[in-house]
Amino acid sequence: GNEVYHGYLPSNGRVDLSWKTSKPETEGALFFAVDQLGQATVKPGMLHQTTALQFQITQGELTQAGILIQGNGEITRVQGASILSWKVDSIPNSPLRRLLVQFNQPQREAFSIVVQTQSSLSNFPASANLVQLQPEGTTRSEGHFRISNEGAVRLEILDSSGLSQISAAQFPHSELSKALGSPGGSQVFVYRYSGGAYSL
Repeated sequence: GNEVYHGYLPSNGRVDLSWKTSKPETEGALFFAVDQLGQATVKPGMLHQTTALQFQITQGELTQAGILIQGNGEITRVQGASILSWKVDSIPNSPLRRLLVQFNQPQREAFSIVVQTQSSLSNFPASANLVQLQPEGTTRSEGHFRISNEGAVRLEILDSSGLSQISAAQFPHSELSKALGSPGGSQVFVYRYSGGAYSL
């Protein structure tokens, strides 16, 4: 090249030059946590769920997010200020599906997305499992959700695991929870979970 280097010659006039090979720059490992707030509403023939996911990135960046879907609900809407596109793919040899959300620019701090699902119910009395959303690659995942009835529907919790039932007043209220709306039914069940699998 045409680079010019300036320096001082030693008294003996001898100069030795050598070049070092630099290590390629690597991106730091990705660390992020996800808090979820969910609401399920049961009405005749239908189970509606809205889940708000708050991502907090502590290191690295996300250009897309993979979220495992457990359950038979259909994804009807995915919202967020940074979302470019989203799609649902099946996973070979697995009952799970994957929601892949592509962002319009790399996410480096905090952001949120809201996912809406619906599941059809058979004639009452009917039983159903909640649709679970499990973000992939998190260092921590925890959340709260509430279930309420609508119309002439009576709810009964048949079985649950990995959950702690809490009072309705303990459901977190924030800007994120406003996306869920308010439960309007006469029955409201509220649960908290921290990591791992749960069922209801």
